Amino acid sequence: MAVEATLDPRPDGLIWWRHANDDSCRGQYVELVPHRRVVFTFGWERVDVGIPPGSTTVEIDLHEADGVTTMRWIETARSPALDCAQSCALLSETNTPASSVPQ
Repeated sequence: MAVEATLDPRPDGLIWWRHANDDSCRGQYVELVPHRRVVFTFGWERVDVGIPPGSTTVEIDLHEADGVTTMRWIETARSPALDCAQSCALLSETNTPASSVPQ
């Protein structure tokens, strides 16, 4: 989990966070639709990870029906260095729950 973050939730606004092990991620917001959708990019600032800032896009859609909100999370990596096993290992190193990795 992040121990520090800077968020500027507007198109082209900065999204940055730092994990307890001092690894950090950076990207920017792409699209925000209040109460419905958030799209942002991110990547790791540590070069040896092989997933540079802006190389991964996350789309989060919220849909409410009958008092129940459903969330759809799509993560698209544009880095050929990233596969599911690497992603799970990297998330484990940064104390991020593996359940947040899409299957």
